[in-house]
Amino acid sequence: MAFDHDRYVEEVLEPARRPGGALPDDPRARYRVDETMSAAEVTETVRRVRQSWRLARGQLKFKRLVNRLEADDQGRYREIFSAAERGDLGPLRTALAETAEHAARRRADAEERLRAAAGRLRLVLPDVVERIARDTGLGAEETLALCGELRIEAREPDRLPQAPPYAGYGEVRAALDTLGERHLARFVFGDACRDTRVLGGFSLPDGTPLGGDALEGVRARWAAEPRGTLTTQAETVLTALGAVPDPAELVRHDLVTRVRERAREHADDGTLVRYAVGRLGLTLDEARGLVFAVRHESRYGGAPGDTAARLKELIDGGDVVGAVDLARTLDVAAIAGEVGDLVAEAQTRLDTAVRLRDEAVRDGTDPDRAWLMLRDALASVPGLPEAGELQARLAPHPAGPVTAEACAEGVLVSWEPSASRVGEIGYEVRRNGVPLAVVAGCSLLDEAPAVDTALRYEVVARRGEAAAAPSGAEPLLLRPEAVRAFALEPDPEEPGAFLVRCQAPTTGVLEIVALPGEPPWPPGTTVPVAGLRAASRTVPSSPHRDGLTVRPAGVGAVLLAVTVLGGLATIGGHREHVSLPPVAGLTAERRGEVVYVGFAWPPEVSEALVRWNGRERIVSSALYRGRGGVRLTVPEDEELTVEVAPALFLEGGHVFGPVSSVRLPARPPVRYDVMWQGPPWRRRLVLTFTCERPVRLARLSLVLRRGRVQPVSAADGVVLAEWSDLEVPVTLEAPVPGRAGPYWLRCFAEGEAELVDPPVRRLRVG
Repeated sequence: MAFDHDRYVEEVLEPARRPGGALPDDPRARYRVDETMSAAEVTETVRRVRQSWRLARGQLKFKRLVNRLEADDQGRYREIFSAAERGDLGPLRTALAETAEHAARRRADAEERLRAAAGRLRLVLPDVVERIARDTGLGAEETLALCGELRIEAREPDRLPQAPPYAGYGEVRAALDTLGERHLARFVFGDACRDTRVLGGFSLPDGTPLGGDALEGVRARWAAEPRGTLTTQAETVLTALGAVPDPAELVRHDLVTRVRERAREHADDGTLVRYAVGRLGLTLDEARGLVFAVRHESRYGGAPGDTAARLKELIDGGDVVGAVDLARTLDVAAIAGEVGDLVAEAQTRLDTAVRLRDEAVRDGTDPDRAWLMLRDALASVPGLPEAGELQARLAPHPAGPVTAEACAEGVLVSWEPSASRVGEIGYEVRRNGVPLAVVAGCSLLDEAPAVDTALRYEVVARRGEAAAAPSGAEPLLLRPEAVRAFALEPDPEEPGAFLVRCQAPTTGVLEIVALPGEPPWPPGTTVPVAGLRAASRTVPSSPHRDGLTVRPAGVGAVLLAVTVLGGLATIGGHREHVSLPPVAGLTAERRGEVVYVGFAWPPEVSEALVRWNGRERIVSSALYRGRGGVRLTVPEDEELTVEVAPALFLEGGHVFGPVSSVRLPARPPVRYDVMWQGPPWRRRLVLTFTCERPVRLARLSLVLRRGRVQPVSAADGVVLAEWSDLEVPVTLEAPVPGRAGPYWLRCFAEGEAELVDPPVRRLRVG
């Protein structure tokens, strides 16, 4: 095979110059020779390789490698290839055999060292791999390939959280122990917490995030449990999860901390992996990676496992009691230097916290002052025994005066806040002794109060588990209140709909129902909704910014306002309503100064209001049919708008339905005359157009029609002449028709004017 310089650089020189790389010792790779070659082939190939070295020396990055190659070539390989030039391949074959044995020994050495470095975790640091590759001469790529064959992964250890994201982590640990939970993740996800991942962030195998939804589910589960010690401990854990920006980081820190603690007990890697999988619920790969990361925490500046680091970790994590307990196990000689300072800090914080706790217990006059002292004690020592329970039992001052008022949405309960200003104060609202909700504000809307039943509302101020004495409002009897009157007018935004305007009821929902006659109940009467539905028809309605939009069907009915609340309805005001449909097919046509108006009469409508240009007339259906429509006299040069509305005479006056309209533009008359001028041998037609005011004609046509019937349109004959965009008055000329009579001449125009023909004698010829 021909020698390829570029390939030699890519496969030999480039890998050797990379970090951890080395020149191959095997002549097969270094000189591209093997046992199948003849002496001449070996000599020629070696010559081409040496030439390739000289070419590569021109690049600065390969200069040192080439020097090393040429030095070895002049040393241990000189006699081998000199013998090949003489035709003797024995030294080369011996060198190739020895190289193979040496390579096998190097590979075995690298394999043994990799197994020892990876251990039972099957994980090894990348710089360890590089060192083994360099020491054995195996090369970085071959060593990494050997790692793959041995199922050993070379990687950097994952960074692990150091300080807990929550200052009271020690209290969280104590609460989990009381609840019998193995760790924080199991507290949140329960039996679903399997095959967990913690490297790079906490997650479950199905991708379930640890966010607001997951925490709300846990809160709901514990809220359903009876109040007691377990719920108190659960609230401690939930408070911690809700206080940190990322609850998943607190869960992750908890799992990592537990593996750290087992590692400090000098457990081997296998024991730690089994603990992480079986006890903590991690996947096998995550458990291996976590143990590997814990073993190499010092690589990223993590705390080593000495006494000072352990004390600092406990204090920073809020477990001051644990730090004091650890200090009591130390020899006196060991409590010196940094260890002594940490022990003194932990003991001072514990003594101060105990003093505050005992003083809070002795002070029984002001619960707020005692609560603050216990808060300071827990801030100094989060896991201080009994302090959390004592603080949780300190009730706040009662809520202020309570009021309960009926409104359109239900009952609004409001109260003055508690005089206590420390701690998280919540208010439990009860209706007739039954809890409705716990809120942080000072009001609650009861959207589903009982109707026609005495309602007694109480508010209980709460702080933790402790509850103050209840504060109550005056009893309230909830019933609909009547809408005594309402206005009804057409809705301008929706034809056929009407707008109801009235004062909204304070309780209940306003409805409009239709009755065939006067309502059988006086205003203010409260009746069952079922009875109201049986005696009336519900009018479709929808909310409107100005009231209520209703859509009554039929010509007439009595509309009744009722207020519905629960199963009761209170009768309000009523009014007779007529719903007239609009007229259809409204048309208007000018015939000179007379305008003919036509339309289709709606069913059950006997009269209509016709209004035009400030004038109006009531027209009966009999008069309309007798005269064949409505005739209006309007000058042709006057723009016209005709409006027609159905009408009905009711209770001494007319009521009107929706208005339909049609518009006619002004049609000023343009008079014209046709005259014959000139001698017989030079006769011509002269057309004169006059108008009382200037008018523009878009198109004007002079039409000839043979026979004795005059044309009625421009298409009803032959166009002799045609003009466009004319300003009237104007005089025009046209050629004389070269035809014998009889025939008609007539003009037709398009535009804003109406042509008025001259006398017939001017238009008829022959």
